[in-house]
Amino acid sequence: MARIEGTVTAVTPVRPDADSLRTTIPAWVVKHMKLTKGDRLDWTLDKKGGVWIVRVDRTEGA
Repeated sequence: MARIEGTVTAVTPVRPDADSLRTTIPAWVVKHMKLTKGDRLDWTLDKKGGVWIVRVDRTEGA
């Protein structure tokens, strides 16, 4: 897996009382993945050798 480029984004709460956080998907990721409004993303998290690996796939369904 090749690293394309890096971007720093800020993480903010969804709501003041929520445990979930949100961030902006950088434009270069949107372009590379060809994402559009309403797309659904499937997130997988794994740890290998002390490094967190996040896999994001576009998915179908509700």
